[in-house]
Amino acid sequence: MPSDLDRVIYLDCDIVINKSLKDLWELDLENSVVAALDDCFSKYYRKNLGLAPTATIFNSGVLLIDLQSWRSHGIENKLLDFIKLKKGKVQQSDQGVLSAVLSEECQLIDPKFNAVTIFFDFNYQEILTYRKPPKEYYSEEIIKEATNHPYIIHYTSSFLSKRPWMKGCDHRYVYKWLFYKDLTPWVDKPLWKDNRNKIKRFCYFLAKLLPRKALIFVASIFQVYVRPFKNRLGF
Repeated sequence: MPSDLDRVIYLDCDIVINKSLKDLWELDLENSVVAALDDCFSKYYRKNLGLAPTATIFNSGVLLIDLQSWRSHGIENKLLDFIKLKKGKVQQSDQGVLSAVLSEECQLIDPKFNAVTIFFDFNYQEILTYRKPPKEYYSEEIIKEATNHPYIIHYTSSFLSKRPWMKGCDHRYVYKWLFYKDLTPWVDKPLWKDNRNKIKRFCYFLAKLLPRKALIFVASIFQVYVRPFKNRLGF
C-alpha cells in the first residue's frame, strides 16, 4: 500500500455490500491496529493459537486496518514469524494467524458490518449453544439488528445452508447476491452444484432429519470440542 495511505478496509470475496461503509471507514480505532467482528468460538480454539481462554478471536473477512500502526508494530513480520513457529499449520489459516498476533490489538465492530451466516442459520440461544463462547458475546438485540439491516452480508460457510453461488441456497439475502451476479459478465453462467466436502454434505442432509434441539446439541459437540481437537492434531 502507498506509504501515505493511513487506513484500508479489507473485504473477503464472499461478501455483498448492502449499505454505505462511511461509518466503518470513519470508526475511531483509538490505539488498535485493526477493527473486526468478534467471532463466536469456544476456548479450545484459543488454546490452539496460544491465546488466553477469553482472548479475542475475530473474523478476518472484514477488517478496518490502521496502516500506520500496522507498519510501526511490524505486524507483517510478526505474522510470518507465527506461521514459521507453527510450521505452516495454523488453525483457520489466515484468520488464526491474524487473531493470534492481533488479539490484543483488535477493536470489535458492530455485527452489522459483518453479518455472517450463523446469524441467519441459528437463533441467538442456538448460537451460544452451538459455539459456546467463553466470554460475553454481542447481545441478542444487536445480532437481530445486524440481520435485519446488514451493512455487509458475509456469506460464510455453514453446515446448515449452502452458499449463494450454489443451487438451492436459501440464505435470507441470496437474492442480493444473485442481483449483483446478473450485473456481471457471468450473468449466464449456471449456479454451481453443491461442491462441499462429503462431511459437510452429510451434516446438511442430517440437519434436515434431526429434531432441531438434537441437531444443535450434536453439532455443538463437533464444533466446540471435536473440531479444535482435530485442528490441534494438525488435520
